[in-house]
Amino acid sequence: MCYKILPEKVCFCCNFDIGVQVLVILLMVVRLAGIVCSCFYGPYLYLVITLGSVYLAADFLLLYSLFWKSDDGKPSCDFTNQKVWILIWQVCNVVAVLGLAVALGWYLWLGFWAMLHVPVHFVVFLILITIIPILIYTSFILFALYRYLKEAYIDSILGRGEEEENEPGLTSGGRRISV
Repeated sequence: MCYKILPEKVCFCCNFDIGVQVLVILLMVVRLAGIVCSCFYGPYLYLVITLGSVYLAADFLLLYSLFWKSDDGKPSCDFTNQKVWILIWQVCNVVAVLGLAVALGWYLWLGFWAMLHVPVHFVVFLILITIIPILIYTSFILFALYRYLKEAYIDSILGRGEEEENEPGLTSGGRRISV
């Protein structure tokens, strides 16, 4: 796979830290708006509130695993945990994009008159056409961030190996220890 096409910045201007935080928070706001609009539907209310809450929780856990710091200033999750949360988030959002694409197709099949029959239908349509590109772009950016974190993790392990080679092996203070 060609990794040279992966971006080094978000929207060609922000670094990954701020850019991913902004994208995921924007995604959370749009998802929350979708949950609010679901309150106007009868039979789909429980489905949308449940799934929307699961996706909001996944967004929060992604932000927590990537950017939360412990009291001593170190990240609270190492790369192995971050890798798991990024993978879970990516899989969930593949399912979300497929479901939203089906919903968008349903709206387009019904036509424009059906969207304007009840105003909340038009708002949901606008949320759909807003959230799908944001989801796809955020997934692309998170894949680039994953590749960056993976390379940094490998470099840190290889760098730690060089430091350990410089230390004397079976010595104590430069003297050989007899067993």
